[in-house]
Amino acid sequence: MLLNSLLISTPGSAQTTSKQTVLSGRVVDTELHPLAGVSVWVPGTTFTTSTNADGAFVLEGLGAGNHALRFDLTAHLLTEITVSDTTRLPLLIKLPATRPAVRVKRRL
Repeated sequence: MLLNSLLISTPGSAQTTSKQTVLSGRVVDTELHPLAGVSVWVPGTTFTTSTNADGAFVLEGLGAGNHALRFDLTAHLLTEITVSDTTRLPLLIKLPATRPAVRVKRRL
């Protein structure tokens, strides 16, 4: 299930050097706690990374232009955003938790 995330922009824009872009940011839960181990990738490419203990990530070497970024962590909704050369950095991504598991009682 894809869900658009909340994107909070802060000063600075995507850094572009020699037609390559560096994207950076943090992934947090809805209470702004950092999320470590979140998979971050650009679909259809080999550009992938994961967040560190502070929820921070960096993707380097992307070509200039628009890119979809996906964020995934167990027990959280798969989230996708689109960024461009004018997107302000660093990104702050809120990754919502999924609904709690439903308990099923066995019949005897």
